[in-house]
Amino acid sequence: DLERAGQHTFLTFASRAETKNEGESFREGNVHPDRAAENHFVNVPRRVYHIDPFSSNLADRGIPDPFKNPLAPNFVYGLPSLFYESGFVRNGMNRSKNRIDSAAVAVHSRFLEGRLVTTAGVRRDRIQTWNHSQIINTATGQAVGLNPPTARSVNQSGNTRTLGAVFHVPGTDWLSVFANTSTNFRDQSGAQFLDDEALRQTRDIGPLEGKGQDFGLKFRLLEGRVNATLTRFQVDLEKQVSGHQGDVFNFINGIWTTILNEGDITSSTWIPDSDHPNGRRVGGTDTRSQRSDGWEFELTANPTRNWRVTFNVSKAENAISELGGALSAYMERNRPLWQSNAHLRYTPELLPSPGNVTNAAGTNTVGALIQGLDNWLAFVKAQEGQIETNIRPWNANLFTAYRLDEGRLAGLTIGGGANYRGDAILGVRPASLQDPTIEVFKGGDYITFTGMLGYEFEFERGYRLRLQLNVNNLLNNRDKQVLASSWNPVIEDLITYHYFFDPRNYRLSATLSF
Repeated sequence: DLERAGQHTFLTFASRAETKNEGESFREGNVHPDRAAENHFVNVPRRVYHIDPFSSNLADRGIPDPFKNPLAPNFVYGLPSLFYESGFVRNGMNRSKNRIDSAAVAVHSRFLEGRLVTTAGVRRDRIQTWNHSQIINTATGQAVGLNPPTARSVNQSGNTRTLGAVFHVPGTDWLSVFANTSTNFRDQSGAQFLDDEALRQTRDIGPLEGKGQDFGLKFRLLEGRVNATLTRFQVDLEKQVSGHQGDVFNFINGIWTTILNEGDITSSTWIPDSDHPNGRRVGGTDTRSQRSDGWEFELTANPTRNWRVTFNVSKAENAISELGGALSAYMERNRPLWQSNAHLRYTPELLPSPGNVTNAAGTNTVGALIQGLDNWLAFVKAQEGQIETNIRPWNANLFTAYRLDEGRLAGLTIGGGANYRGDAILGVRPASLQDPTIEVFKGGDYITFTGMLGYEFEFERGYRLRLQLNVNNLLNNRDKQVLASSWNPVIEDLITYHYFFDPRNYRLSATLSF
């Protein structure tokens, strides 16, 4: 019986998309033939402008365009034989090509007389990027050309899949059960793991890999006038690029510079790690994993033919893990050599980064720098499993609109809505030996309202015009909000950056249909 095998619809495609980008940048410089230095960007005069943001004259509210208002040619004060003439010189060039190859196959199936509907598919994507390197005249600082690429700067590919099913519960026409699972990947621009320059070229992090799962219930009530969905979801991200603060690289470079110079950073002959023939030239970045876990409720209702209501509310929490793996591996690989040179000292005046470092391992020694890295890594690892900062677990939206179809106001639509954003996770104070509890700082919940007024009418046979006025921040909420924040373990306090909502604003649009 072929009916038991179900009904199937297949889809397949293959595509290639290429984009090419080319750009040049220019900077104001000294183009006079009798300038003080051959480099166009040395001894460039500075400008001082008075800005009046409240002036009725628009030109007084900002800095004049230096391209349209160049400085007049003149000699350098006190040096009548040297001159300055303003001009824009090309200081950067870029050219790149990006290619994305994709192929997929999917099947949509129906079983059990349509009560079970499934979707399955697989897809492969490959991303390649070729970048030209710019040629800079070291004497003048001018960009003069481009070198063709010798290799692909990005060459990443990934396979993704999706599998989903909806089951209409027997004996009802209002209840369905669904479940889905899928994977995805995203290019990370050829990012590399933290390591020495010689090794880093073979240590691509690869694409960001994600896996999502969700399941729930669908409701169809009151003859289809009310539709609702209750969803439980979980999203996992692996190998997500995350950086370290600058002191990490300053400390590592300080260690290698001190060891390479055998601690003799007191003379004019010392060579920093970046210039030393045996320098490690550490770079790259680190990764972390993230899990988002939560639920969402969505409702769409049409209580009457002209009245529509939409509502959704969700709660999600993001937890981070697998932090600092690349830094930890790098330190453990080099720790024996570092520790054998822990006694070597450096002079902060000749090695301003990291500068003076004092801790239990000493003052301005390789040992002190190792201890500083250990302290930083311990701080990073203390965040394992913690809630991600700068997210709002609770979110909700409501919008309703009513359209008049009769009388003088036929064609008029009146609507409005509210957006709720719950408390943000401002920071997390990790556990310590002195206080084993983890403290989560929250705050900054708010509600904003919107209004909408629309009118649609036919002004000529076959031509309809819709006018719509939207009012954002209807009640003019001017509360200060946290833009970004984090817990600073040095000062034992939150570091916060703030912003204000845009004031109440209006948008009028017109749409012509024919």
